[in-house]
Parts: sequence; C-alpha cells; structure tokens
Amino acid sequence: MTAPGFEADDIIGTLVKKYEKTMEKTLIVTSDKDLFQFVGGNTYVYDAMKDTEYGLEEAIEKFEIQPSQIVDYLALIGDTSDNIP
Repeated sequence: MTAPGFEADDIIGTLVKKYEKTMEKTLIVTSDKDLFQFVGGNTYVYDAMKDTEYGLEEAIEKFEIQPSQIVDYLALIGDTSDNIP
C-alpha cells in the first residue's frame, strides 16, 4: 500500500487504528520508536533486531512513560532516525 505524501509510519498507524478492534492481536514489526505510541490492548511491537515483543508493560518499562506520551517524549529528547535533533 502506498499513499503519496505520507510516510510508512502514517500508513501503519492508520491500519493499526482501523483494525485493532477487530483483530485478535495487532503486531507492528519495527524498531522505530515512534510506533510504540500504538502499543496497548491487543497491539504489540515486535523488534526483529532484538527478537523482542513489547506489550504495554514492556513498553512502559523500556521508556518509563505511557505509550501515548512517546511522540512528546521523542520531540523533547530528539530522534535521529526521524531527523529530530
């Protein structure tokens, strides 16, 4: 799937929100920190580089904040993968 003017993160986030309530489990395979904002309920992030799956508890342990705060957190500390100094 492609959408001109949108990054893959945007499309992944849209699909997660669209299907998370109808799927038994939603798994985002990525090492991209900003996609952790979607973790919770039946949505998980799987980091293939670390062979680790993150649910709500693991995400909170990793970042020491709620997943809903990830975007603000990365904006404050910077995120070189998204060119945020």
